[in-house]
Amino acid sequence: METIDWAALAAMAAEADQPPAPGNHPVVCETAEWATTANGKPMIKLRHRITAGSDANKAVFDQLVVSKDNPRAMAIFFQKLRAFGLEPAHVQAVSQEEVPNLLIGRTVQVTIKTDRLYQGRPSVDVESYNVAGGAAPPPGGGASPAPVVAPAPAPSSTPPPLVAPAPAVVAPTPAPTPAPAPQVAAPPQEVAPAPAPVAAPAPVPEVPPASA
Repeated sequence: METIDWAALAAMAAEADQPPAPGNHPVVCETAEWATTANGKPMIKLRHRITAGSDANKAVFDQLVVSKDNPRAMAIFFQKLRAFGLEPAHVQAVSQEEVPNLLIGRTVQVTIKTDRLYQGRPSVDVESYNVAGGAAPPPGGGASPAPVVAPAPAPSSTPPPLVAPAPAVVAPTPAPTPAPAPQVAAPPQEVAPAPAPVAAPAPVPEVPPASA
């Protein structure tokens, strides 16, 4: 027979027996079913499971009461459904028996308070529902409400005003390109005149010697 660690099991049971801390918790709806209140009103009993945080996997219970004679209570009822991503059109699209199934598997954020005692123990009460992430599609093929399409505007009998065409854009005339400066020829280089030829000296005539 397997040995049982009673101390570990007792500690685990004591931890599970502690209520979740007050505040906000993300939950997923695990079960939903029709029931009746003590005064005969129909209600949907809900069992949620906390999905994150130090209190993950702890259960949270709540109920959605249908008070036909209390408009304010019904406003709160539909407000809670909207937190699950459900509109009145979703509820109207299925049979009454299938309404609880629309909630199963959907995620929501609940605000918990534990300031009330029940049989000497803190009672876990869901104070409000808030949207948490994207709502899942309706389980069981629940129909979504048809999108509201705005009607097309009626054609006007007044003809549209004539709009003068915009003047054509004329590209500016490019500026003339300046002519290149004329090339000035360099002045001719002066050449020195050739020196005049030097005349050779005239020969000296010989004088005959005198006769004796």
